[in-house]
Amino acid sequence: MHLNKKKKSTNTSPYPDEVIDRLARAFYPAILACWNSEEGQRSLVGARPLHLAAQDRSVA
Repeated sequence: MHLNKKKKSTNTSPYPDEVIDRLARAFYPAILACWNSEEGQRSLVGARPLHLAAQDRSVA
């Protein structure tokens, strides 16, 4: 088994993996803070029915 083998990229955007990784690392703390906040939790609860309805439409 090769532990250091790099995973094949699934990136189909015009941006290099390194740029996407840097952006993700930069935004992660703010996303996590929002996710864990009271306001963020209320927002998620409100968005869930919309997400489920959109999934139902795409399956039908």
